[in-house]
Amino acid sequence: LIFVLEPLRKDVKKYFNNDVEDFFNLVNNFDIRHNNETTKKIEYEEQLEWIFYSLLNTINTYTKLKSKLE
Repeated sequence: LIFVLEPLRKDVKKYFNNDVEDFFNLVNNFDIRHNNETTKKIEYEEQLEWIFYSLLNTINTYTKLKSKLE
């Protein structure tokens, strides 16, 4: 889902301010999108579920707000 948000990053910020950066920090700093030595491991699968639904709801809310306000 972060790959859906990536190209929309600047536009999504219009509706969510800088909170969007938190998602990118989360997926970049944990072993989700990048597999670097410095990435942190997700301990529980419920954490991945939370990330998934948070990103999904962000995309959903973004599309609704965009169509409503523009």
